Amino acid sequence: MPFLLRDQTGECLVDAGQAEVVCNRCQQWNEDGRVFEEWSIRVGDPVHAVGFFMTGGTVAGGHLHLKVAYQLASEQRNPAAFATRYDTNRDGKVDTREAAVARETKRRDEERRLVHQGGVNVLGLSPDGRPFLVVSAGQERISTHYLFLAAVHLGVFFISLGLLALLLV
Repeated sequence: MPFLLRDQTGECLVDAGQAEVVCNRCQQWNEDGRVFEEWSIRVGDPVHAVGFFMTGGTVAGGHLHLKVAYQLASEQRNPAAFATRYDTNRDGKVDTREAAVARETKRRDEERRLVHQGGVNVLGLSPDGRPFLVVSAGQERISTHYLFLAAVHLGVFFISLGLLALLLV
């Protein structure tokens, strides 16, 4: 799921669909005898990301559409303010025509801002296979995660080495 990462230098759309994500927040629930887990990074959580950074044109692979959708969704969290801004016929609700005008207005504003910025900044999977990692966890959680992965890989290595030795005898 893509998200917007913003700091004092600007903003970047992180397309984390193919990233390895390590975070602390986990919510679990049962539904129809199945256990579900949802790991999340929330607004304000510290985030460190390593991946392939690129700046594209103003439409960079549909990312502009996603960004406008996220901005409108964020504004809709306050229905009264959203209606005040976009309810042009003042009937108390934003109809589909007014929503389309709001979307087009946001798109034009964002395109102007992106042209000024130089394009859409996107962080994603590297075309040459380098790591793509998004981390929102403390140092202890990260070190435990990678220590476990290293132990598993080391175990697989020694088991494979033992099997190879048995095959060669």
